[in-house]
Amino acid sequence: MLAHHPITGQPIHILRTETHISTDSKTLVWLRSTFQPSHRWSRWFGVVTEPEASKLSDSILAVLIGDESLINAWLPVLPKMLEGDCFLICPLRVANTLETHGITCSRTLLYEDLVESYPYLGEPVHAADSYEKVIVSL
Repeated sequence: MLAHHPITGQPIHILRTETHISTDSKTLVWLRSTFQPSHRWSRWFGVVTEPEASKLSDSILAVLIGDESLINAWLPVLPKMLEGDCFLICPLRVANTLETHGITCSRTLLYEDLVESYPYLGEPVHAADSYEKVIVSL
């Protein structure tokens, strides 16, 4: 988007929408199972909502599990993913169900606690909210 500098009147960019090739520890990519495998996904930090998408990159930053019905699909891959620096983001009831399966993570962010920990988000995140809203909060 272009604007004009208040003193010189020259056009200036006030918003950059293009993605940079380099990583700066700030770029998150929502990796989906429909994406084509490529080494390029490792340039950015990935957020996954499907177990199949965890194979696309070695630099997964967060796993989002929004529903208890998805836990059985995650059980084979989740323990290995949570060994590293990966965050688990889920509602409280999903975290409790994972604990009954013996899976715990020291880097768990609960939907219900996001607005308390990060008040600048503005509105709370609920268990019924879409993945899009949670990823935007991240």
